[in-house]
Amino acid sequence: MKFSRFVALITILSLSLGAYVLQAQTKKHARRKAAAPTAASAPKAHEVITGKAAFIEYTQQKPGVFRKITIADLPEPFATDSVDNGPRTVPRPSGAWPQTLPGFKVELYASDLENPRLIRTAPNGDIFLAESKAGKIKVFHGMTKDGKAEKIETFATGLKRPFGIAFYPLGPDPQWVYIGNTNAVVRFPYHNGDMKASGPQQVVVPDLPGFSILRGGGHWTRDIAFSQDGKKMYVSVGSHSNKDDTDGNATERRRADILEYNPDGSGFRIYAYGIRNAVGIAIQPETGQLWGSVNERDTLGDDLVPDYITHFEDGGFYGWPWYYMGGHYDPEHKGKHPELRDKVITVPRRISRRCLRCRAWLLEPTQALWL
Repeated sequence: MKFSRFVALITILSLSLGAYVLQAQTKKHARRKAAAPTAASAPKAHEVITGKAAFIEYTQQKPGVFRKITIADLPEPFATDSVDNGPRTVPRPSGAWPQTLPGFKVELYASDLENPRLIRTAPNGDIFLAESKAGKIKVFHGMTKDGKAEKIETFATGLKRPFGIAFYPLGPDPQWVYIGNTNAVVRFPYHNGDMKASGPQQVVVPDLPGFSILRGGGHWTRDIAFSQDGKKMYVSVGSHSNKDDTDGNATERRRADILEYNPDGSGFRIYAYGIRNAVGIAIQPETGQLWGSVNERDTLGDDLVPDYITHFEDGGFYGWPWYYMGGHYDPEHKGKHPELRDKVITVPRRISRRCLRCRAWLLEPTQALWL
Protein backbone atom coordinates (compact mmCIF):
# COMPACT_ATOMS: atom_id res chain seq x y z
CA MET A 1 0.00 0.00 0.00
CA LYS A 2 1.41 3.35 -0.96
CA PHE A 3 1.94 5.97 1.70
CA SER A 4 -0.52 8.43 0.13
CA ARG A 5 -3.27 5.80 0.09
CA PHE A 6 -2.52 4.88 3.68
CA VAL A 7 -2.87 8.49 4.81
CA ALA A 8 -6.16 8.73 2.93
CA LEU A 9 -7.37 5.56 4.60
CA ILE A 10 -6.73 7.05 8.03
CA THR A 11 -8.19 10.43 7.18
CA ILE A 12 -11.49 9.06 5.96
CA LEU A 13 -12.19 7.71 9.42
CA SER A 14 -11.00 10.77 11.28
CA LEU A 15 -12.58 13.59 9.32
CA SER A 16 -15.26 12.16 7.09
CA LEU A 17 -18.15 13.78 8.93
CA GLY A 18 -16.74 17.27 8.53
CA ALA A 19 -17.28 17.66 12.28
CA TYR A 20 -15.15 17.45 15.35
CA VAL A 21 -16.14 14.72 17.82
CA LEU A 22 -15.12 15.35 21.40
CA GLN A 23 -13.32 12.34 22.86
CA ALA A 24 -15.32 10.24 25.30
CA GLN A 25 -14.16 10.10 28.90
CA THR A 26 -16.25 7.18 30.10
CA LYS A 27 -13.35 5.79 32.14
CA LYS A 28 -12.04 9.14 33.37
CA HIS A 29 -13.32 11.14 36.28
CA ALA A 30 -15.23 14.13 34.87
CA ARG A 31 -13.72 16.50 37.44
CA ARG A 32 -10.15 15.31 36.92
CA LYS A 33 -8.29 17.83 34.80
CA ALA A 34 -4.65 17.29 34.06
CA ALA A 35 -2.40 20.32 34.24
CA ALA A 36 -0.90 21.41 30.95
CA PRO A 37 2.69 20.22 30.70
CA THR A 38 5.38 22.85 31.00
CA ALA A 39 8.20 23.14 28.51
CA ALA A 40 10.46 21.29 30.94
CA SER A 41 7.98 18.49 31.64
CA ALA A 42 6.46 18.10 28.17
CA PRO A 43 7.16 14.64 26.72
CA LYS A 44 9.55 14.42 23.80
CA ALA A 45 9.09 12.33 20.68
CA HIS A 46 10.32 8.71 21.01
CA GLU A 47 10.38 9.04 24.80
CA VAL A 48 8.91 6.09 26.75
CA ILE A 49 6.98 7.21 29.84
CA THR A 50 6.38 4.57 32.49
CA GLY A 51 4.56 4.09 35.80
CA LYS A 52 1.89 6.42 37.10
CA ALA A 53 3.09 9.23 34.83
CA ALA A 54 1.94 7.18 31.86
CA PHE A 55 -1.72 7.73 32.81
CA ILE A 56 -2.87 10.94 31.13
CA GLU A 57 -5.85 12.80 29.77
CA TYR A 58 -6.36 12.67 26.00
CA THR A 59 -5.43 16.37 25.77
CA GLN A 60 -1.82 15.43 26.62
CA GLN A 61 -1.42 12.80 23.93
CA LYS A 62 1.23 13.55 21.34
CA PRO A 63 2.36 11.61 18.25
CA GLY A 64 5.64 9.81 18.75
CA VAL A 65 5.42 9.60 22.55
CA PHE A 66 5.15 6.08 23.96
CA ARG A 67 3.60 5.24 27.31
CA LYS A 68 4.26 1.87 28.91
CA ILE A 69 1.69 0.69 31.46
CA THR A 70 2.11 -2.64 33.22
CA ILE A 71 -0.45 -4.59 35.21
CA ALA A 72 1.41 -3.57 38.38
CA ASP A 73 0.68 0.09 37.54
CA LEU A 74 -3.10 -0.36 37.49
CA PRO A 75 -5.13 1.21 40.30
CA GLU A 76 -7.38 -0.77 42.59
CA PRO A 77 -11.09 -0.94 41.69
CA PHE A 78 -13.10 2.08 42.87
CA ALA A 79 -9.99 4.12 43.71
CA THR A 80 -12.02 6.93 42.13
CA ASP A 81 -15.67 7.32 41.29
CA SER A 82 -16.79 6.20 37.85
CA VAL A 83 -18.32 8.81 35.59
CA ASP A 84 -20.22 8.35 32.35
CA ASN A 85 -19.25 11.43 30.36
CA GLY A 86 -20.10 10.60 26.77
CA PRO A 87 -19.14 12.59 23.67
CA ARG A 88 -21.20 15.00 21.64
CA THR A 89 -20.72 16.22 18.10
CA VAL A 90 -19.98 19.88 17.38
CA PRO A 91 -18.74 21.73 14.28
CA ARG A 92 -15.02 21.31 13.83
CA PRO A 93 -13.25 24.38 15.28
CA SER A 94 -11.08 26.40 12.97
CA GLY A 95 -7.57 24.94 12.82
CA ALA A 96 -8.52 21.65 14.50
CA TRP A 97 -6.70 18.89 12.64
CA PRO A 98 -5.09 15.53 13.45
CA GLN A 99 -1.53 15.91 14.69
CA THR A 100 1.14 13.73 13.18
CA LEU A 101 4.87 13.14 13.10
CA PRO A 102 7.33 15.29 11.14
CA GLY A 103 7.40 14.21 7.52
CA PHE A 104 3.77 13.07 7.49
CA LYS A 105 0.78 15.03 6.23
CA VAL A 106 -2.94 14.51 6.87
CA GLU A 107 -5.43 15.69 4.25
CA LEU A 108 -9.19 15.32 3.82
CA TYR A 109 -9.98 12.47 1.42
CA ALA A 110 -13.79 12.37 1.63
CA SER A 111 -16.53 14.06 3.65
CA ASP A 112 -20.30 14.19 4.25
CA LEU A 113 -20.53 10.51 5.19
CA GLU A 114 -23.18 9.06 7.46
CA ASN A 115 -21.84 7.23 10.54
CA PRO A 116 -18.68 5.78 8.92
CA ARG A 117 -17.39 3.00 11.18
CA LEU A 118 -14.89 0.74 9.41
CA ILE A 119 -12.73 0.66 6.29
CA ARG A 120 -11.05 -2.20 4.44
CA THR A 121 -8.87 -2.12 1.35
CA ALA A 122 -9.69 -4.42 -1.57
CA PRO A 123 -6.82 -6.24 -3.32
CA ASN A 124 -6.92 -3.71 -6.18
CA GLY A 125 -6.55 -0.78 -3.77
CA ASP A 126 -10.17 0.41 -3.66
CA ILE A 127 -11.37 1.42 -0.20
CA PHE A 128 -14.58 -0.12 1.17
CA LEU A 129 -16.37 1.80 3.92
CA ALA A 130 -19.26 0.74 6.18
CA GLU A 131 -21.79 3.50 6.84
CA SER A 132 -23.36 1.54 9.64
CA LYS A 133 -26.40 3.57 10.68
CA ALA A 134 -27.33 4.17 7.03
CA GLY A 135 -27.02 0.46 6.22
CA LYS A 136 -24.65 1.09 3.30
CA ILE A 137 -21.28 0.00 1.97
CA LYS A 138 -19.46 2.62 -0.11
CA VAL A 139 -16.43 2.23 -2.38
CA PHE A 140 -13.75 4.87 -2.99
CA HIS A 141 -11.54 4.52 -6.04
CA GLY A 142 -8.31 6.30 -6.80
CA MET A 143 -7.11 9.74 -5.84
CA THR A 144 -7.11 13.03 -7.67
CA LYS A 145 -4.13 15.37 -7.77
CA ASP A 146 -5.86 17.28 -4.95
CA GLY A 147 -5.88 14.20 -2.72
CA LYS A 148 -9.62 13.53 -3.04
CA ALA A 149 -11.38 10.32 -4.05
CA GLU A 150 -11.48 10.00 -7.83
CA LYS A 151 -14.76 8.06 -7.80
CA ILE A 152 -17.29 7.19 -5.07
CA GLU A 153 -20.10 4.66 -5.45
CA THR A 154 -22.56 2.92 -3.15
CA PHE A 155 -21.80 -0.81 -3.37
CA ALA A 156 -24.80 -2.08 -1.37
CA THR A 157 -27.77 -0.74 0.61
CA GLY A 158 -30.47 -2.10 2.87
CA LEU A 159 -28.02 -3.70 5.29
CA LYS A 160 -28.57 -3.92 9.06
CA ARG A 161 -25.86 -1.92 10.81
CA PRO A 162 -23.01 -3.32 8.69
CA PHE A 163 -19.50 -3.25 10.14
CA GLY A 164 -17.09 -6.05 9.22
CA ILE A 165 -15.86 -6.29 5.61
CA ALA A 166 -13.71 -9.17 4.30
CA PHE A 167 -12.75 -10.34 0.82
CA TYR A 168 -12.79 -14.04 -0.08
CA PRO A 169 -10.95 -16.08 -1.14
CA LEU A 170 -7.76 -14.47 0.11
CA GLY A 171 -5.27 -13.28 -2.46
CA PRO A 172 -5.34 -11.02 -5.52
CA ASP A 173 -8.56 -12.32 -7.11
CA PRO A 174 -11.48 -12.52 -4.63
CA GLN A 175 -14.92 -13.73 -5.71
CA TRP A 176 -16.94 -12.46 -2.75
CA VAL A 177 -17.07 -9.63 -0.27
CA TYR A 178 -18.46 -10.65 3.14
CA ILE A 179 -20.31 -8.12 5.31
CA GLY A 180 -20.92 -8.40 9.05
CA ASN A 181 -24.43 -7.15 9.76
CA THR A 182 -25.31 -6.85 13.43
CA ASN A 183 -27.53 -9.95 13.18
CA ALA A 184 -26.10 -11.92 10.24
CA VAL A 185 -23.17 -12.44 7.91
CA VAL A 186 -23.99 -11.90 4.25
CA ARG A 187 -21.90 -11.88 1.10
CA PHE A 188 -22.07 -10.31 -2.36
CA PRO A 189 -20.42 -11.42 -5.61
CA TYR A 190 -17.30 -9.33 -6.12
CA HIS A 191 -14.49 -8.99 -8.63
CA ASN A 192 -11.64 -6.51 -8.53
CA GLY A 193 -12.82 -3.09 -9.59
CA ASP A 194 -16.52 -3.63 -8.89
CA MET A 195 -18.03 -0.42 -7.53
CA LYS A 196 -21.54 -1.85 -7.23
CA ALA A 197 -22.67 -5.33 -6.24
CA SER A 198 -23.19 -7.44 -9.36
CA GLY A 199 -25.74 -9.70 -7.70
CA PRO A 200 -28.03 -10.00 -4.68
CA GLN A 201 -26.75 -10.74 -1.20
CA GLN A 202 -26.48 -14.31 0.04
CA VAL A 203 -27.05 -15.00 3.72
CA VAL A 204 -24.11 -17.02 5.10
CA VAL A 205 -24.82 -16.92 8.86
CA PRO A 206 -28.47 -16.03 9.54
CA ASP A 207 -28.54 -16.03 13.32
CA LEU A 208 -25.92 -13.82 14.95
CA PRO A 209 -27.03 -12.25 18.26
CA GLY A 210 -27.91 -8.77 17.13
CA PHE A 211 -29.68 -5.45 17.37
CA SER A 212 -28.05 -4.39 20.61
CA ILE A 213 -27.09 -0.75 20.80
CA LEU A 214 -24.71 0.83 23.28
CA ARG A 215 -25.84 2.92 26.27
CA GLY A 216 -27.32 -0.08 28.05
CA GLY A 217 -28.16 -2.18 25.00
CA GLY A 218 -24.88 -3.90 24.27
CA HIS A 219 -22.31 -4.06 21.49
CA TRP A 220 -23.60 -4.29 17.93
CA THR A 221 -20.48 -4.37 15.70
CA ARG A 222 -19.62 -7.69 14.01
CA ASP A 223 -16.15 -7.95 12.51
CA ILE A 224 -14.97 -10.68 10.12
CA ALA A 225 -11.61 -12.27 9.25
CA PHE A 226 -10.57 -15.42 7.40
CA SER A 227 -7.84 -17.84 8.43
CA GLN A 228 -4.65 -17.79 6.40
CA ASP A 229 -5.55 -21.04 4.61
CA GLY A 230 -9.05 -19.73 3.85
CA LYS A 231 -10.76 -22.67 5.54
CA LYS A 232 -12.25 -20.80 8.51
CA MET A 233 -14.17 -17.58 9.03
CA TYR A 234 -13.98 -15.74 12.37
CA VAL A 235 -16.76 -13.41 13.55
CA SER A 236 -16.41 -11.21 16.65
CA VAL A 237 -19.53 -10.61 18.75
CA GLY A 238 -19.42 -8.28 21.76
CA SER A 239 -21.27 -8.64 25.04
CA HIS A 240 -24.82 -7.45 25.64
CA SER A 241 -23.96 -6.03 29.06
CA ASN A 242 -21.10 -4.19 30.72
CA LYS A 243 -20.20 -7.13 32.98
CA ASP A 244 -23.27 -9.18 33.89
CA ASP A 245 -22.70 -12.73 35.09
CA THR A 246 -23.11 -15.06 32.11
CA ASP A 247 -24.00 -18.20 34.09
CA GLY A 248 -27.53 -19.13 33.08
CA ASN A 249 -27.89 -15.82 31.25
CA ALA A 250 -29.50 -16.42 27.86
CA THR A 251 -28.99 -12.78 26.87
CA GLU A 252 -25.23 -13.36 26.70
CA ARG A 253 -25.45 -16.59 24.69
CA ARG A 254 -22.84 -16.62 21.88
CA ARG A 255 -21.70 -13.16 22.97
CA ALA A 256 -18.32 -11.88 24.18
CA ASP A 257 -16.86 -14.51 21.86
CA ILE A 258 -14.95 -15.08 18.67
CA LEU A 259 -17.20 -17.40 16.65
CA GLU A 260 -15.79 -19.75 14.02
CA TYR A 261 -17.52 -20.97 10.85
CA ASN A 262 -16.62 -22.47 7.52
CA PRO A 263 -16.81 -19.86 4.73
CA ASP A 264 -20.24 -21.24 3.72
CA GLY A 265 -21.59 -20.71 7.25
CA SER A 266 -21.45 -24.32 8.38
CA GLY A 267 -19.26 -25.81 11.12
CA PHE A 268 -20.12 -23.36 13.91
CA ARG A 269 -18.16 -23.42 17.15
CA ILE A 270 -16.86 -20.93 19.71
CA TYR A 271 -13.19 -20.27 18.95
CA ALA A 272 -12.33 -18.05 21.96
CA TYR A 273 -14.44 -16.58 24.78
CA GLY A 274 -14.51 -14.14 27.68
CA ILE A 275 -13.77 -11.25 25.28
CA ARG A 276 -16.02 -8.31 26.12
CA ASN A 277 -15.91 -6.71 22.66
CA ALA A 278 -13.31 -7.54 20.02
CA VAL A 279 -12.98 -5.27 16.99
CA GLY A 280 -10.40 -4.78 14.26
CA ILE A 281 -9.73 -8.52 14.06
CA ALA A 282 -7.14 -9.57 11.50
CA ILE A 283 -4.61 -12.30 10.79
CA GLN A 284 -0.93 -11.65 11.54
CA PRO A 285 0.59 -12.68 8.20
CA GLU A 286 3.87 -14.01 9.60
CA THR A 287 2.34 -16.37 12.17
CA GLY A 288 -1.23 -16.88 10.97
CA GLN A 289 -2.54 -15.92 14.43
CA LEU A 290 -5.77 -14.03 14.87
CA TRP A 291 -5.34 -10.65 16.58
CA GLY A 292 -7.63 -7.82 17.59
CA SER A 293 -8.31 -5.00 20.01
CA VAL A 294 -10.66 -5.51 22.97
CA ASN A 295 -12.93 -2.90 24.57
CA GLU A 296 -12.96 -3.73 28.28
CA ARG A 297 -15.54 -3.04 31.02
CA ASP A 298 -16.49 0.26 32.67
CA THR A 299 -17.59 1.45 36.15
CA LEU A 300 -14.49 0.37 38.12
CA GLY A 301 -12.97 3.87 38.30
CA ASP A 302 -10.35 5.90 36.46
CA ASP A 303 -7.88 4.00 34.26
CA LEU A 304 -9.59 0.67 34.89
CA VAL A 305 -10.02 -1.59 33.03
CA PRO A 306 -7.68 -0.71 30.12
CA ASP A 307 -8.61 -1.74 26.62
CA TYR A 308 -5.95 -3.98 25.11
CA ILE A 309 -4.60 -5.61 21.96
CA THR A 310 -3.96 -9.34 21.94
CA HIS A 311 -3.90 -12.56 19.93
CA PHE A 312 -6.80 -14.99 20.19
CA GLU A 313 -5.98 -18.61 20.87
CA ASP A 314 -8.15 -21.58 19.95
CA GLY A 315 -10.13 -22.35 23.11
CA GLY A 316 -8.63 -19.36 24.92
CA PHE A 317 -10.42 -17.64 27.82
CA TYR A 318 -9.85 -13.89 28.26
CA GLY A 319 -11.50 -13.23 31.61
CA TRP A 320 -14.77 -11.42 31.03
CA PRO A 321 -16.95 -11.06 33.06
CA TRP A 322 -15.37 -12.66 36.13
CA TYR A 323 -11.75 -11.56 35.70
CA TYR A 324 -9.75 -8.77 34.10
CA MET A 325 -6.08 -8.38 33.13
CA GLY A 326 -5.12 -11.90 34.11
CA GLY A 327 -6.35 -13.29 37.42
CA HIS A 328 -7.80 -10.06 38.83
CA TYR A 329 -11.33 -10.68 40.04
CA ASP A 330 -14.02 -8.21 39.12
CA PRO A 331 -15.34 -7.15 42.56
CA GLU A 332 -18.88 -7.91 41.47
CA HIS A 333 -17.99 -11.54 40.73
CA LYS A 334 -15.35 -12.34 43.34
CA GLY A 335 -15.13 -16.06 44.07
CA LYS A 336 -16.82 -17.15 40.85
CA HIS A 337 -15.15 -19.80 38.69
CA PRO A 338 -11.85 -20.22 40.55
CA GLU A 339 -11.01 -23.02 38.11
CA LEU A 340 -10.59 -20.42 35.35
CA ARG A 341 -8.33 -18.00 37.20
CA ASP A 342 -5.05 -19.46 35.97
CA LYS A 343 -6.33 -19.82 32.43
CA VAL A 344 -7.02 -16.15 31.74
CA ILE A 345 -5.19 -14.79 28.70
CA THR A 346 -4.99 -11.03 28.27
CA VAL A 347 -1.93 -9.60 26.57
CA PRO A 348 0.86 -11.63 24.93
CA ARG A 349 4.17 -11.58 26.77
CA ARG A 350 5.90 -9.73 23.99
CA ILE A 351 4.61 -7.25 21.43
CA SER A 352 7.13 -5.76 19.03
CA ARG A 353 5.22 -2.49 18.62
CA ARG A 354 1.84 -0.98 19.35
CA CYS A 355 -0.71 -1.37 16.59
CA LEU A 356 -4.43 -0.86 16.18
CA ARG A 357 -4.82 -3.34 13.37
CA CYS A 358 -2.62 -6.28 12.57
CA ARG A 359 -2.19 -5.15 9.00
CA ALA A 360 0.48 -2.84 10.35
CA TRP A 361 2.75 -5.85 9.88
CA LEU A 362 2.29 -5.43 6.14
CA LEU A 363 3.81 -1.96 6.25
CA GLU A 364 7.34 -0.79 6.72
CA PRO A 365 7.79 0.75 10.20
CA THR A 366 8.25 4.21 8.71
CA GLN A 367 4.86 3.91 7.00
CA ALA A 368 2.84 3.02 10.10
CA LEU A 369 0.91 6.09 11.21
CA TRP A 370 -1.75 5.75 13.90
CA LEU A 371 -3.97 8.63 14.96
